[in-house]
Amino acid sequence: MATHPLTPSTAARALITSILLLLAACVPGGFTQSRAVPDYHTGTKGLELNVLPNAPPPTTYEGDTIPFVVEAHNQGATDVDGGVYALGIEETIVETADDRTGTFDLSGRNEFTPEGGKTRHSFALKTRPLDPQTETYTTTISYTACYPYQTTGSATVCIDPDILNEQRNKPCKPGSASMGSGQGAPVSIGKIESRMLTHQDKTKIIPEFTISLSNAQRGVVVATSETERACSSQPLTPNTIGVVQVTGQLGDQQLTCQPRADEKARAATVKLGTGTTIRCTLPEGVPKTRGTYTTILQIAIDYGYTTTISKQVQIKRR
Repeated sequence: MATHPLTPSTAARALITSILLLLAACVPGGFTQSRAVPDYHTGTKGLELNVLPNAPPPTTYEGDTIPFVVEAHNQGATDVDGGVYALGIEETIVETADDRTGTFDLSGRNEFTPEGGKTRHSFALKTRPLDPQTETYTTTISYTACYPYQTTGSATVCIDPDILNEQRNKPCKPGSASMGSGQGAPVSIGKIESRMLTHQDKTKIIPEFTISLSNAQRGVVVATSETERACSSQPLTPNTIGVVQVTGQLGDQQLTCQPRADEKARAATVKLGTGTTIRCTLPEGVPKTRGTYTTILQIAIDYGYTTTISKQVQIKRR
């Protein structure tokens, strides 16, 4: 198996980009003009797989050696560190001397790699002789990538200690906010609903945020700890499939999110399904004396993700 990185080194990318930015920013008279920075945390794609044309060919003959070449393209906003791949073949029909598993790293979309990192994995496959009674046989060759990933999103939220709404002309009002069309990752944050709860200390209130989550692509979500196992021959246990871990932060304060696997933890552990939501609060509370104000809510979701691509090849008798 051969690996062919398609992106330059990080150091070279940084140097080239810095030079281009300096040249592009300069205008006559010694002034500079600002450039809009693209938001790479959009969309719902992560690692996209593509089999190169005619690799493998649609038909071949017994005893032939054929290529199987897969291009992996990280179209999301998270770097892949320690991704794993696995080649799937019918061993009684096809054989290979190449390693069928391996690891890879791929940068996500950013200012240095706006399109995201790419790599190719190549395999040489040899078809075995067909059974004497068989004239043709169609076999499936597959490639699965398993990789850790993260979804991050942020929203401006309103913190309003005036739960009874007794004051007028407030600068904002708690409510719901849509997170748009993805955050540059396959697990997506949909909507955030905020409300203020009473605190046992009557001088404070507790901000609460209900956050909807979904798997926006066709791959399989697994617990981060099971990422490598998902690309092995070992079976996954049902309680690790679809599982993500969610953390939240309000300004510079860590939130406590539910449901939790460990009561001492502040992160939520939840299994994705239809209409999945998690709830994050600030149990310490916010003093009512702060008045009504806006701040930034940040959400991070950690998980493993697996995606598979396959091709069928018809093998003919000679």
